[in-house]
Amino acid sequence: MNILVSHFGIFEKGGWGRTFLQARALAKSGHNVVLITSSSKFDILIKTTTIDNVKIVIFPDLLPKSITIRGFGTVGLILKLIYVAKHKFDLLISDAGHRPSSGWPCLINKKIYRGIYLSEWWDFFGAGGYYDEKNLFFKLIYGKYEKNAEISNKKRADGVIVLSELMKQRAIGCGIEEDRIRIIHGGALTDILIPHYKKQLLNNNNLPTITFGYIGMGDNEIEDLFPFLDAISKSPYRSNILFNTYGRKISNNFIEQFNLKGIIQEKGWINYFKNRELLDDVDIFVMVKKDTLKACSGWPNKFGDYLALGKPILVTPYGDLINFINQYLPGIIQVNFTTESIEQAFDGIFQSSDQLNLIEKGKRNREIAEKYVSWDANAKQIIELYNSLKNQIKTNSITQQ
Repeated sequence: MNILVSHFGIFEKGGWGRTFLQARALAKSGHNVVLITSSSKFDILIKTTTIDNVKIVIFPDLLPKSITIRGFGTVGLILKLIYVAKHKFDLLISDAGHRPSSGWPCLINKKIYRGIYLSEWWDFFGAGGYYDEKNLFFKLIYGKYEKNAEISNKKRADGVIVLSELMKQRAIGCGIEEDRIRIIHGGALTDILIPHYKKQLLNNNNLPTITFGYIGMGDNEIEDLFPFLDAISKSPYRSNILFNTYGRKISNNFIEQFNLKGIIQEKGWINYFKNRELLDDVDIFVMVKKDTLKACSGWPNKFGDYLALGKPILVTPYGDLINFINQYLPGIIQVNFTTESIEQAFDGIFQSSDQLNLIEKGKRNREIAEKYVSWDANAKQIIELYNSLKNQIKTNSITQQ
């Protein structure tokens, strides 16, 4: 089957992780997959490359990177539309269909070749959600389009992929039939992210040093991580704690506020295909987040990474994570979104007589990743939705004759 995956942003940036790994898994299952995206730098040529059997076509644009990364383009968008008009695809997937660079190529190809179009709905983008946080410039230029397209694009698609029960109910409330909607969470990169277990060494206070890890760091994550960082700053186990972060460095004032000097180890952005070993030192990953409408509308892709890496996870359950935990019983350390609750968790971690329990929790997570949430399983769900919709369309066509 020929599959088009339409990325809203730029090559290797702006939501690239889920989109590429999904395309990669579809290609691995034997399909011909083309992923279209925009260039990360000024260029005048269309570039083509192949990564893990995914053909990637990179289109140039004249607009600044700050605009094209959001899914808005001019020349690049026109070139994408010309490209899809010349190539037939059976299945069309947009990762952010309400943005022109992602949705329009799929709609054009569907109109010409009658392929089946799946539009992903990652988050609550409109009024009441992420739209409310946009700056005035965005609202003035793109605001009306953003709010309308978020809904209209999903109604024009044959199928809608959401990341949470909350967004499924929102889609139903917008008039989209339930049998056209599927909840498909992010996957786990089990063939690349391989667990590494180290021997725990006791510190001079006869306690182990525990390294916590967090992927996707930046100043904007501090609000969610506040109780965890606050617990570190107040913990009697501070000398036994290290905190590895992957992503952007945080401001010095936050390092001072939470007394993280000597504790935080900022590793920078990590490319799983090139420097995965930077994750090996982590003993426990952190998934602490405030329970909000925005949080519950999506799914944390890093959770799948944590599972694949086979380490226990310190979690404040929210949204679909609650049902996932109840269903699969992963190896987690469950806490509330309070400093006190996380301090109590530290007591359990450091005072436990059986530190091997952490390894057992991690091995349970790796097992879950391999059996239920790998990207291969994700691709299988997409193909099942495609086949279901194809049968529906065929049945409706026969009925109307």
